[in-house]
Amino acid sequence: MSTPEATTTPPAAEAAPEEAAPGMIAKVKMSLSDYAVKYELDKKYEAVVAYEEEKKAATIETYESLKASTLEKLEATKAAINEKVVEPYVAPAAEYVAETASATDAKVRETAAATTKYTYDTTLTAYENVASFLFKMQCALGSRTKPAPEETAAEDEPAAEPAAVAAV
Repeated sequence: MSTPEATTTPPAAEAAPEEAAPGMIAKVKMSLSDYAVKYELDKKYEAVVAYEEEKKAATIETYESLKASTLEKLEATKAAINEKVVEPYVAPAAEYVAETASATDAKVRETAAATTKYTYDTTLTAYENVASFLFKMQCALGSRTKPAPEETAAEDEPAAEPAAVAAV
């Protein structure tokens, strides 16, 4: 078997642990508040908080400016679309609808007026209905103070029967 080699140890390693790593032992023995004051952790924390608040404010400002510009673009686009697309078609369509509605209304009123002249009223008796019909006919024909024009000779003669009917 072999014998182990002789090693020489440096003098620092033989010293006490406090002398070997004085910074580490001082850190461990230091209180938390002393440590924070020594390394200025409170200032670092305040700087981080201030940076985060700046970042948040910048984000909010960016958001607000983007929102405002988006709303402006939306309004401009709406105005352009209304001007170029909607108004050229809506105004003529509205005029057409108004004209059609007025023409239809006039036609309906005319038809209703024409059909109500000679309708049968169920609330009156038969005699009253005939009297009403005759009165309406006289009004429609107007009052004739002059005699009716004489009938022509063609109306007096009976119409000639066709040969096919006569042969049967």
